[in-house]
Amino acid sequence: MREKLKVLLEDRFGKFNLSKENIDDFAEYLFQLKKWNRTVNLISQQTVDEDIVDKLLIPSLGFFKLVGNVKEGILDIGSGGGFPAIPIKIYNRNIDIACLEKNRKKTTFLNYIFNKLNLKCSVVNIALESLNLKNKPLNIKYITTRGVNITPVFLKNISILRAHFLIHFTSPKINLSQLKIVDSYEINGIALNLYKL
Repeated sequence: MREKLKVLLEDRFGKFNLSKENIDDFAEYLFQLKKWNRTVNLISQQTVDEDIVDKLLIPSLGFFKLVGNVKEGILDIGSGGGFPAIPIKIYNRNIDIACLEKNRKKTTFLNYIFNKLNLKCSVVNIALESLNLKNKPLNIKYITTRGVNITPVFLKNISILRAHFLIHFTSPKINLSQLKIVDSYEINGIALNLYKL
């Protein structure tokens, strides 16, 4: 099954400059994602390999189209099955990234996959509203979210993080009118909106 995933990835990633190590890591990630998904709800059970690659993995790499090859801190809120955090980290191992996920089983998966792929990443098992940052400033420039409902309460909670930008992976029809959009990029029907915080 891993070889089938590698062939699919090589086909879809022709326009990306990926190393053999990147392809191997993406294939292992997708293999483990599908395996764990049988018992932990990481993605829809009906999601086929092509949709995982086209609708989840490739749009995650759209992050680099918006902001370039940065190294500044990223906090992925509601990381779930690892999109966009894991693809971003596989593509550029030098990025400082942390994942915030309130579901313990999903946090276990995230820790497992980061260790399996030998990727350095902090995974925190807590809800955003429970995060206590008193006297613990974080060095975050970007917040990423996918499948997270952006509400006024969410925006108030992320304001304490003092990040500069929010990148929301969503349907092209959704635009957060309460924030100033700086840039937008659409790939495979997924919009990546870059907002100034």
